Amino acid sequence: QHKPTNMKAVNKILAVAMVMISSLSIAQTSVHENAKSFPSANEGMVQHIIYLPKSADRGDNNKKVEVYVGKYMETDMCNNYNLLGEFDKKEVTGKNWLSYYTFSSKGDAMSTLMGCLDNTKQNKFVTGQKLLLDYNGNLPIVIYTPEGMEVRYRIFTADTQEYKAQEVRK
Repeated sequence: QHKPTNMKAVNKILAVAMVMISSLSIAQTSVHENAKSFPSANEGMVQHIIYLPKSADRGDNNKKVEVYVGKYMETDMCNNYNLLGEFDKKEVTGKNWLSYYTFSSKGDAMSTLMGCLDNTKQNKFVTGQKLLLDYNGNLPIVIYTPEGMEVRYRIFTADTQEYKAQEVRK
């Protein structure tokens, strides 16, 4: 008589697992469906999409995302390089809550002008202007760049401890 009870438990576990898997796929589908709302990339541009995982227990409020664009360039060993370009924020037509960014650049870089003792060259990933965005696991981050550029990002999590600034009175 223990076998039917065990089968009921196994069936119950399988049912719960199937519900969890289907709800995960629905959540992922809705995020991917949102990506279809964005315009296609123009000629010579590439669309990059960042899907952030949704945080549990309102953890999204405690995070920021730093997004930057770059490309590999031949550089010397002693100067600092910065890709020239800028981000422009735009809204999806008819959906003012849904925005995306276009990074405009000709691919040129500026650098410091130190005289290098060693004339050795290196292939280095050179980045441009950075964006600091609120973390939102419900919507993708969409960036359009010229062909040949990469979009990279880092996630920052705030310390949960709060601190009070010292008051200074005259």
